[in-house]
Amino acid sequence: MMAPVATLEHIASGRIFTPGPRAVLGRAASAELTLDDRRVSGEHASIYWDGSEWRVRDLGSRNGTFVGDTRVLPGEDPVLALGDILDLGGGGERWQVLDLDSPEHTTRAITLPPTLEATRSSAPTPAELALVLRVSADEEYVEVMVHLPSGPVALAPRAFHDLLLVLARHRLGERGSVAESEEGWVYFDDLCAMLGRERTRVNVDVFRARQQLGELGVVQAVDLFERRVTTRQIRLGVARLTVAPL
Repeated sequence: MMAPVATLEHIASGRIFTPGPRAVLGRAASAELTLDDRRVSGEHASIYWDGSEWRVRDLGSRNGTFVGDTRVLPGEDPVLALGDILDLGGGGERWQVLDLDSPEHTTRAITLPPTLEATRSSAPTPAELALVLRVSADEEYVEVMVHLPSGPVALAPRAFHDLLLVLARHRLGERGSVAESEEGWVYFDDLCAMLGRERTRVNVDVFRARQQLGELGVVQAVDLFERRVTTRQIRLGVARLTVAPL
């Protein structure tokens, strides 16, 4: 049987954490997720698979564990759901649940193309790629072609490809008018408004897009999107972009 998989993203930094069937979170060096915030206890909380669902347990922490605004009380171990915000210490460490897969639904095994399997160090990063996005006249369909060093690969159609389109257009729209390091940045709340989606859904779309790129053997796929934590801005991390009609 395949192991259950959960994925959490640190809201402030974009750091990804994928726990095993049981993981302790806290400041202790022995914790599977080690945190520095002083509001977090040594062994603060645990996330675990109970055989059918993912749950969180407070381990007697000083400042509490919260799912959204609700404090996790001793013995309650609430079920986690996609999009939940897990708060350790009351504002210190906030993590969003991006993915919750049971063994029956886990499809995370990644097979790299033969040229990349042969020499893992040659695998490309997002900065080395080119993206070509072709858009239907009604803008209901976006075709994405990724140009790898080994050749172009068409991505399987996904609903979140409009996220790539919006950010690609934003970056191309500023090209030549600002320095490359400044082009394409958009405030996350503005991006949500452009897409007509809630923040939780857009964060999940960001994760899914990174995951799809990683399945091609791209290393550091997290860099498909770049973030400025202090200003809550985001941009597409690929500079070589083409947007054309389909």
